[in-house]
Amino acid sequence: MKNLKPYLIFIIVLIFKLNIYADVFPGDLPGTEIGGSLPTGYEPSGTVWHTGLSRLFIVDDGGKVYSMDADGSNVSSIFQSYYDLEAICVADYNSEFIYLGVENPDGIFEFDLYTGQTKRFFDLTPWMTGPGNLGLESLTFVKDTTNAEGGFFYAGLQNDGKIYVFQLPVKTSSTSITVNFIKTITPVAGRWDLSGLHYDEESRVLYGIWDAYNKLRAMNIDGTYIAEWDLPGNDQEGIALWEGNGYMQRKIFIAEDVGKEVWKYDFNSSLSITVEGNGTIGTQPETPGYYGSSMILSAIADTGWFFSEWNGDLVGNNITDTIFMNSDKEVFASFSPDTTIYFDLKVLLEGPYNGSDMNTGLNSSGNIPLSQPYNVAPWNYAGTESVDTIPADVVDWVLIELCDTTDADLATAKTVITRQAAFLLDDGKIVDVNSNGIIAGVSVNSNGSCSIAGISVTNNLFVVIFHRNHLPIMSANPVAESDEIFTYDFTTPAGQAFGTDAQKNIGGVYAMFAGDGDANGTIESADKNNIWNLQAGMKGYFSGDFNMDGQVMNHDKNDVWFENLNEQTQIPQ
Repeated sequence: MKNLKPYLIFIIVLIFKLNIYADVFPGDLPGTEIGGSLPTGYEPSGTVWHTGLSRLFIVDDGGKVYSMDADGSNVSSIFQSYYDLEAICVADYNSEFIYLGVENPDGIFEFDLYTGQTKRFFDLTPWMTGPGNLGLESLTFVKDTTNAEGGFFYAGLQNDGKIYVFQLPVKTSSTSITVNFIKTITPVAGRWDLSGLHYDEESRVLYGIWDAYNKLRAMNIDGTYIAEWDLPGNDQEGIALWEGNGYMQRKIFIAEDVGKEVWKYDFNSSLSITVEGNGTIGTQPETPGYYGSSMILSAIADTGWFFSEWNGDLVGNNITDTIFMNSDKEVFASFSPDTTIYFDLKVLLEGPYNGSDMNTGLNSSGNIPLSQPYNVAPWNYAGTESVDTIPADVVDWVLIELCDTTDADLATAKTVITRQAAFLLDDGKIVDVNSNGIIAGVSVNSNGSCSIAGISVTNNLFVVIFHRNHLPIMSANPVAESDEIFTYDFTTPAGQAFGTDAQKNIGGVYAMFAGDGDANGTIESADKNNIWNLQAGMKGYFSGDFNMDGQVMNHDKNDVWFENLNEQTQIPQ
């Protein structure tokens, strides 16, 4: 009994290894067996559908190659040999050649369908070989139009379950037998018996069969996982896909290495899309492909509507998203009325103002950050506004607050209902990061009131503008709305900012006071001592650069800070 313990442990581990979870086979069951007309004793070990000839080619361990129609009729003998043929593939459906995978010695025969003879043999044994009958077991051709040979041969080794990738001179030479080994791919670590391979050019999906595990796996061409299913049969060693004779009639052929069985299953995935609201869904490709493929869905809203979300087997709110068809899928696309209200705001900063508009020196010198800078104290704004590049007419980032209250003097922090970082342009316009008028997510309710992020706005809207080294201001009056656009101009006439002389008269227009280096709402000695003194002489994006020309110099202190000393913000506290 002691001698049996290691053996029993091995069996337990093996059983655990073979029973790996996978999805239920998505093809129609029980399928159709079409190999009945093959000769007695034939053991199908590999198969491929030849698109150019509209025939299914099959090889067996005894060295025979046969072809048949998709329903198993019109069986024809193509080649008789003594080789152990385990796989078959086509590199070019317009050529006269097919390629036969040979086990022991492991290699690939180029077979001429016109002459019925093998033309050359590519020896793969320097790179892949298995003991006994554990050598080359599967073969497919992965097309690559950028490659001189049209693509690469993927050969599966039964012994280690790896894919060996080769480039063979099938286009550049008619006589060379040079083999260029590219790499190995390990689809599943520790899994052996990779008995069948097929590459679908349309979806760029690689399919593999593991006979000992009864698994069918869909993979990317680098071997990474897409989906895996339990196979319904046994001794399955060949796989081929066929688009079928009609709309969405894709099939899969599975060759079984016993009893001359070749099974055909429906293998076309199905996608149901239900649209809620006014919009359409674009699909790429137009119709679902084989199970294991993917589709790109694009939500296209009608005028006056916007896409809100996906539900069902696709979840999220990306306008364009990808769904993987490992099974039949059902998706719901929701569109909602577009009642977003836009803000048309205008404000000037004293620091960069040049008499007609604002300088963009910070921008042209590359100092403005790509992400909003108000995520630190005292603003502590957690928004994720960012861009890849700063538009040329941007002066700097500003932070917008909206307050809901009856009167301006009541617009304290408790009345803030939303905030958003945005760009200030050289003409004073404020735009969002997409260069649109500020979109604050304001929606019109059926009763005529507004809601922002689900919060009802029942009073008046007041706008607060923050800048990192200018005194913040708030609209003295409620923001006026017309045709779903809220408009407010802080620059003219006088008194547009809440309070008394809350902005600086800079030649008939009004601007936010510059010099608040620590952004505490007061221009005082600390702005010079703790900010300007420490940054003097530096170049870049600094709060002590009060005129915003990209460098902290004496004129920031003398011409800006000193002139505005003791000024304070007048927004309600």
